Amino acid sequence: MEHSRSLFVLAAVFVLALFLGGCSKHAESKADFDFSVEAADGKHSKSSTDEKVHKKSSTGSKVSTALWNKTKDRQLQTFMGEWGETMGQKYTKYDGVHPLKTSVGERYPADFSRSVLYGKKVSIGWSNDGLGSNEYNIVAMYNYDGDIPPLPSHITYFFAFHDGKPVILVDEARDGYPQWGETKNTALRTNFERIAGVGYQESATAKNFQNKNDSAKDPKLLSVMIYQYVYPDIDFVHPPVMTLYTTDRKKYAIGQGSAVSTMEFELEGNNVRYWTLDTEHAESTVSAKQIEHQVSLQEVVNKTYSTPNEKQLIQTVANGLIIDF
Repeated sequence: MEHSRSLFVLAAVFVLALFLGGCSKHAESKADFDFSVEAADGKHSKSSTDEKVHKKSSTGSKVSTALWNKTKDRQLQTFMGEWGETMGQKYTKYDGVHPLKTSVGERYPADFSRSVLYGKKVSIGWSNDGLGSNEYNIVAMYNYDGDIPPLPSHITYFFAFHDGKPVILVDEARDGYPQWGETKNTALRTNFERIAGVGYQESATAKNFQNKNDSAKDPKLLSVMIYQYVYPDIDFVHPPVMTLYTTDRKKYAIGQGSAVSTMEFELEGNNVRYWTLDTEHAESTVSAKQIEHQVSLQEVVNKTYSTPNEKQLIQTVANGLIIDF
């Protein structure tokens, strides 16, 4: 009797162990499932696409990862005003309320639906933050109506984000049918990327510079470095439109369109020679004489191209130069 009772107890313990083991495995599976599919608040987690739009902060509130904002929009407006003046063109900005009209009869954003890109229909739409379901999410629009025959003529720019990357579309068609393509203007593209804060890549020349003189032969990079060295008060975070060209003295020159802002320079071994106008001892810029200066290339590098931020800034401005040689 005692023996049979012991067998009964052992069997009961065995069954109970099996039951508890099954519950434990079920609980582990459920925990794994919860971890991968459900969020902490019990709601299903969002797709990877949604996570690109919003992330959760440590407090649980959503933090926008907007690609565009009012500050960037004002920076672009400032740049377009200066760049347009340099090009002899005055651009009208879409204010978000009144339609942007062109001389060939287009009205935006209403005519988004008529637009084609390289001859193919694309999805274009307005976006305040650069995010959206369109192929091209437009954050800014500028138009210039020409006044030199043949007329009518216009240049219209769409500043947009395509797959999260800044892109500028341009249309100059004169038949009243929007035909868009990506602009090839380096100054526009580089400055839009700079303002957007997306797409910056350091060039091979900049990567190899590393305070070595042998890589300073890139005239674009060197010209911006010297200009920053000579004019340290220039705001390169919001740089003016500058042109790099060669003079009749077979030297490089970089400036903002005026004689006072222009500086000639040349590289001689490990030294840089540059010339500025002596306006303090002249009645006008026309009669002002050029003053020659000399500085070691290493000093220019140390003052303008030492930190990662300085390198990125110099390279971005260099990429935005208007080249005329």
